[in-house]
Amino acid sequence: MISSSPTVRRWPVASVMGSLEEREAAARVRMEELQAEADRILSELAAAEAVLARREFARVEGRGPGHPG
Repeated sequence: MISSSPTVRRWPVASVMGSLEEREAAARVRMEELQAEADRILSELAAAEAVLARREFARVEGRGPGHPG
């Protein structure tokens, strides 16, 4: 007997929800990794800016390398 209705393949809802939860968890882990990296970079940037500010101040004040005082 031939059926007139097409066969529809359905994923169980629990399987779809589990897959979505796994993808969300993976995205959350990646976001946390990127946030940690951004924090590290911002810390390095702040340190580099402080060094530059000190060097600019020393240059303006005439206390660059090789100058006493």
